[in-house]
Amino acid sequence: MANGTVTFTVDARDLDKVAANIEAAGRNIPRHARTAITRLGQLVLRSLQREAPRGRTERLVNSLHMDVVNGGMGAVLSAGVAYNKFVIKGTGPHAIYPRFARALYWPGAAHPVRSVMHPGTKANPYHERAVRDSRSDIEETARQLGADIVIDITRPV
Repeated sequence: MANGTVTFTVDARDLDKVAANIEAAGRNIPRHARTAITRLGQLVLRSLQREAPRGRTERLVNSLHMDVVNGGMGAVLSAGVAYNKFVIKGTGPHAIYPRFARALYWPGAAHPVRSVMHPGTKANPYHERAVRDSRSDIEETARQLGADIVIDITRPV
């Protein structure tokens, strides 16, 4: 470094190898992405199953499942019970009427009744908690996906 000048040398002899690595890495990106998406789906599914309310039958928890879509480039997590929307959003007060009889009756009731008023249920946004609880796993999986791609690009040819 004479007179404040910086000298450096660029060796571009291996540029064609780097280009070949980038091309090969590009072919591997979908495979890495499918692996990451499947892993993320499984992680969030487990979190959903932990956060979902457990009734005595655990129907909701047992109905939660993941479908891999778009050739592995997407995952859809869903519940297989129709009442899931009422768990998530809650319900307002509503009347309950008999479905298969003319009156409702239960042990301890003074007499059969034509209907009863249900006070409603509080919303349980367990799906939001599950995603929030999975955030660090999501970030780690994204970092790993990036790292896998960089490893492919920088791999010696």
